[in-house]
Amino acid sequence: MMKNSTGKLFLCLLIVFIGIACHKQEPSMKNEIEARVRSALPAGTSYEAVESYFQRAGIEHSWAENGKVLHGIIRNISKRGPVSESIQVVVHMDNEKKVEKIEIKSVFTGP
Repeated sequence: MMKNSTGKLFLCLLIVFIGIACHKQEPSMKNEIEARVRSALPAGTSYEAVESYFQRAGIEHSWAENGKVLHGIIRNISKRGPVSESIQVVVHMDNEKKVEKIEIKSVFTGP
């Protein structure tokens, strides 16, 4: 027999996972963000222009020199129960610090 606190923890985790599995993603917000980012930052855009765009758009970001990648995040675009959705923007740069490719994906966090 499970201890009461272990049972409660299991139940909470189960509810979170069911919430994620049943979450009907609203593609319009993610798609809108993706369209804006890709339009503003086509291949060949300089690092300085990308960083300036992120700053103007209020996108938190950091640079990873060793991977030539600029990581950005737009936090809490939606929330369902205890689960929040954020959008991660990963900009891969070439050796001249120009946009090579962009990855955009949803990231879910919860308790």
